[in-house]
Amino acid sequence: MRFHLLGPLTVTVGGRPLPLGGAKQRVLLAHLLLNANRTVPPGQLVETIWPREPPTSATANLQTYVWRLRRLLPDTLLRTHGPGYSLAVDPDAVDAHRFTRLVGDAKRADSPEVALTLLAEAEALWRGDPLEDLPTAPAWDAELGRLVENRLAAVEERLALQVSLGRHDPAIAELAVLLAEHPYRERLWQQYLLALTGAGRRAEALRAYSTARERLVTELGVEPGPELRALQAAILSGEPLQAPSPDPRPVRQLPADLPDFTGRDEYVRDLEAAVGPAPVVLTGAPGTGKTALAMHVAHRLAERYPDGQLYVDLAGTGTPREPAEVLADFLHALGVTGNAVPAGLGQRAALFRSRLAGRRMLLVLDDAATA
Repeated sequence: MRFHLLGPLTVTVGGRPLPLGGAKQRVLLAHLLLNANRTVPPGQLVETIWPREPPTSATANLQTYVWRLRRLLPDTLLRTHGPGYSLAVDPDAVDAHRFTRLVGDAKRADSPEVALTLLAEAEALWRGDPLEDLPTAPAWDAELGRLVENRLAAVEERLALQVSLGRHDPAIAELAVLLAEHPYRERLWQQYLLALTGAGRRAEALRAYSTARERLVTELGVEPGPELRALQAAILSGEPLQAPSPDPRPVRQLPADLPDFTGRDEYVRDLEAAVGPAPVVLTGAPGTGKTALAMHVAHRLAERYPDGQLYVDLAGTGTPREPAEVLADFLHALGVTGNAVPAGLGQRAALFRSRLAGRRMLLVLDDAATA
C-alpha cells in the first residue's frame, strides 16, 4: 500500500487507487499521514476537518470517519492511543516522507552521480502541489510550505551538481525558468552565473549579476550576499571559478538539557506529539518548569531538525527584546554578517525566511508571554 500526498491525495495497492470517500474523510486521512506514526489529539483533527465552525456533531462525525477508514485500511494501521489516533505506516510508503529521506540520503552520498540519482528519484515523486485536491486546511500551511521549499532546495542542489559536473547548457535553461519564479534565491543566481561562465557566456553572466543585484536592492533593500559578490568579482577578474562553499555546520543554540530531568512523562509525550510545522505554545504559572520541559523535549527532538536549532530568551534579563534585535541575532547565527543584515524589521524578516528556505530547523522562543 502506497500513500501519495505530493499531488492529489491517493492511496494505491498494486498501483491501483482505492476509493477514499468524501472530502472530510480524505482530510482526516491526509492529516494522519502528514503526522504519520504520531498520536494526533481528536481536537486537532476536528479543527483540521472543520477549520471555521465545527458542528455540534463533530466528535461523532470524526468517529464515523475513523470507522470508515478502518474498514478501508489494513486493521493494524489506524490505531487509538488514549483519546487520540495515529497511522502506523512505513515512512517510505508515504511519498512526502520518502522524499525527505531521499533528499537526506543525497546530502550524505559519496559521489555527485549517486546524489543526482537520489535527487532525481525524490523529484519524480511530485505529481503536483501537495494535497491540491483537498480543501485548504490552515493546520497544514507550515508543513506544506516546508515541503514546497524543500522541493525547490532539492532542485537547487541537483542543478548545482549538474553545473559542477560541467553539464551547463541544460542547467542554464532550467535556471532561467526558476529565477523568473524565484528571483530572491541567491543560490539559484550563483549556479546561473557559474553555468553561464562555464558555457563561455561571461558577458551574460555579468549582466545576470547586475539583474540579481538590482532586484535584491530595489525590492528587499539588501545587497547580494558575500558568496554572490565574490563570484561576480572572480568572473570580472577571469579567475578560475569554484562553486560556493557549503553551508557551515548547523547552528546548535539550545541551552543544556537537565541531566537529572525525570518525571512528567505524559507532558513530554504530549509535547513531542504536538511539535511540528505549526507553532506550539507551552503555558503555565511561573516557576512550574516550562523552560526545563521545553529544553528537554527540544533536545530529544534535535535529530528531527538536522539543519540546526535556534534559541532566544525573549525577555532577556528583564527587558523584553525587540523583534528586529532577535532577527539580527538569528541572521548572525545563520552566517549573515556586518552590513549584510538589513536595517528594517520587514527586510530582516524577509531575509530570515530566505535563509530558512529548504532547511529543517527548530526554533525555541523562551519567555514569549513576558516579552
